[in-house]
Amino acid sequence: MEEGTDDQKMSVDREELIRYLNGEISFTEWQQLQGQDVMQLLSSEEHLGAEDAPVEGADMDEDASDESDEEEEEHKDAEEGRENPEEERGEDDDADSDSGDGEEEGEGDLRGDDDEYVPPRRRQSAYKPTGKIGRPRKTPPELLTPKRGRGRPRKDRSDISGLSSTSQADNSPLSHEMRLGRAEKRQLAKRGRKKGNSRVPKGLQGLMGEAHLCFARGGHQEAIKMCLEIIRQVPRCPDPYQLLSMIYEDKQDMEKSLQFSLIACHLNPSDSEEWTRCAETCLEQDDIDKALHCYSKAIRYNPCDLSNHMERIHLYEQLQDKKKVLDCYQVLLKALPEDQGEQYMQLAKDIVKAHHQDGDIKPALDIIETAFSKYPHLIRSEDVNILAELHIVNRKYQQALQVMSDHCGVMIKSKDDNSAVLEMEQLSLSERDNGQDIMDVTVPEGLPIDLIAKLGVCLIHCKQFQTVKGVVEMLSAKSPNEMGDLYLDVAEAYIDLGHFVDALSLLEVLVDTENYNLAAVWLRYAECLTSLGELGSAANAYRQVLLKVPNHLDARIALAMVERKRGNEDVALEILSVVSEDHTSDVQVVRQRSLLLYSKGFLKEFIQDGLLLLRAYVKDAYQHHGGSVSDNQLCGNLSHLDHDEWYTLYCKTLRALLQTGQLAEAQTLSNSAIVSKRFCITLKRKLDVEFMGVCVCFLNKNYKVAYDEIRHFLYKYPNCAAAWNFFSYITNLSNDTRHHRFCLRLTINKLQNNFALCILNGHNAMVSGSFKNAVGEYVRGFRQRVDDPFVNMMIGVSIAHMACQRYTIKRNSLFVQAFAFLKRYEEYRGVCQETCYNIGRALHQIGLLHMATRYYHKGLELPPSTDDPRFDLRAELAFNLSLIYRHSGNEEMAIELLSNTVI
Repeated sequence: MEEGTDDQKMSVDREELIRYLNGEISFTEWQQLQGQDVMQLLSSEEHLGAEDAPVEGADMDEDASDESDEEEEEHKDAEEGRENPEEERGEDDDADSDSGDGEEEGEGDLRGDDDEYVPPRRRQSAYKPTGKIGRPRKTPPELLTPKRGRGRPRKDRSDISGLSSTSQADNSPLSHEMRLGRAEKRQLAKRGRKKGNSRVPKGLQGLMGEAHLCFARGGHQEAIKMCLEIIRQVPRCPDPYQLLSMIYEDKQDMEKSLQFSLIACHLNPSDSEEWTRCAETCLEQDDIDKALHCYSKAIRYNPCDLSNHMERIHLYEQLQDKKKVLDCYQVLLKALPEDQGEQYMQLAKDIVKAHHQDGDIKPALDIIETAFSKYPHLIRSEDVNILAELHIVNRKYQQALQVMSDHCGVMIKSKDDNSAVLEMEQLSLSERDNGQDIMDVTVPEGLPIDLIAKLGVCLIHCKQFQTVKGVVEMLSAKSPNEMGDLYLDVAEAYIDLGHFVDALSLLEVLVDTENYNLAAVWLRYAECLTSLGELGSAANAYRQVLLKVPNHLDARIALAMVERKRGNEDVALEILSVVSEDHTSDVQVVRQRSLLLYSKGFLKEFIQDGLLLLRAYVKDAYQHHGGSVSDNQLCGNLSHLDHDEWYTLYCKTLRALLQTGQLAEAQTLSNSAIVSKRFCITLKRKLDVEFMGVCVCFLNKNYKVAYDEIRHFLYKYPNCAAAWNFFSYITNLSNDTRHHRFCLRLTINKLQNNFALCILNGHNAMVSGSFKNAVGEYVRGFRQRVDDPFVNMMIGVSIAHMACQRYTIKRNSLFVQAFAFLKRYEEYRGVCQETCYNIGRALHQIGLLHMATRYYHKGLELPPSTDDPRFDLRAELAFNLSLIYRHSGNEEMAIELLSNTVI
């Protein structure tokens, strides 16, 4: 190495240098061993690294080949950027070159960026280099900054020559790492960094070159130690990681090599080639997910490389992720160059077809419309056919007409003014208009038959039925045996708008052909006949469908409904009773068959179908309650029946089970319906289902379960009068003595002012002989309903019982009170057999026999309240009156009264 005119050659012992770099000796010991100045040694080491790296490590480091060119570029950048040194500091790559030039102009600070990094604990206080480092300057500065001792530089003369002096901290690895992080963000935004430009700080470039030399000579362990030392000082620098990856790849440790490559890629994400290499390494290790990630990164930073796109697409195809494949194709479509129009159009059509098959119409429309606007000179009739088909599927018939008018020469004019072209607003108006046609269509010669058919479909949906006849005639000129699919498209358009006669004329031609004598065509033909009321011909057409496709459920159900309309219910039942080969039944078929069976009164057969459907509908709850599931399985979607249909089926099945005496099965079904909550859509529906469950338990004589269920029911619905009546009925039949405590707890804790509970508590107190408590409970109810006849009667009867007790005080006052409430009862209830019997019976109990006789006779003279014989009280009135006659000694009168009364 030569510096200026000094011909003295600087030599360095490499073994001692490696010992110092590995940390085996300190900086002072290494300096004493060499006997040279520090700066000379570092300059010599840098010179050796720079000279050896291109010769021996050229195949390992791409950056070394371009080092001389980049140094010239950096020098030029430094000369041009002296006007604004602060801005140069922020840049990652230019800061190092600028600091070198600044050192030559200002010799006061000789620890610039050319100085190799030395850890702080190894720096010496007396650090005076003997030689200069860097390139010779062309023009010496006018003023030279004198050397300064240790300490803070002066503020007034810190930058005389226009270049700011560099402090020791600015050259540290931490400051370099921070500058590198800031610069990376700007580089990623600009998507540009000069290839080959070193990212290692100048203080460590010599060590990096030595690591490359060691690797080239086969010294892997020494190179690894050097790289780790650089990583320790500059952890965000990607170069040592790349070298480590190459070292471990040479040692056949591909896993570690891949790990270091990925770290380097993440530290320098804009290097798309490195991402691609990592992806290939991942594929060698069969890690497809990581390879996809690497390819995505490479595409992100270099979208013009089409090979990465294709590799990523092939990987997603191997994973059978069709959605990702389509997304990648769209990314590839955007990355194609402008001069590849044919490839763009072909790829766009393939993507559109794939989206069309999946039913994704909107992205397909966006892609094909973009292709039309980007390459209008490459549009063909096939492309127009695809775009028109997408608009038709999307029910945008006006846009489809506009496409054919723009690209195929189809002239659409107004009938009122042939010179005026019909606008899109008029097309939309014509779709809503049911009057005369407003279109006049001129079809150019040579228009493909597919576009003619689509033109007819669009005109039909725009309700231009007179105009479309000319288009249909052009279609009819073609052979239906070859163009049957186009015939069917036009016929379906007619069916959608309810023009079954026009559709029938096209379908009749198709069913007579050889190629289109298919089940789908016969099914459309049968639907048209059914809509026109020709049931016999429709039944024959549906049978043709079943002959071609025996398991066609829609045709079987439709044929059964046609036979029912014709009055052939047995034939319809036979059609629906056909069992498939795999012993499965469709939901809709079983539903229609169950309706037929219920209407004909075949309850046992109906119960089988009903339970088959309901068990599948509430399967988990049914099995939880001990129900057995049938071997016959259902196929189809249970949601084809709405909630009302399921509830109707449940009610009919429950009623049929009760009528046939299958009470245990009915109870299992009702419990399953309550637990599953599928029938409890609304509050009223939930109330009905729960109450039906209690009734089924009661009819099955399972009073204990019924009592428990009705208690929970009363907690939730305390204002339901029917529930309280049913609760009383269940307690009377079950002879449960605990119900009075339940009523008291419910009254105290929750329902203090419930009228039904007041009556029940009064009844319980009266039965137990506590007439005072009974009167208190009845009076609570009386305060709520003063004009209720039943409450007035029960108060009067309770007071009468109190008056008849042995140790009662003021007996006469109680008689008066009891009779007063009984008269209020007669007033609100009206004079009838019931009131006469109840008042007479109370007076009879008190001992007022003459008044009781009067009420008994009055009751015998009155007719029954209803036609129901159970409410005819003449026998009871005659019997009680005969007892009074016998008590008074008039036995003949008693015998005559009983003989004249029908009991």
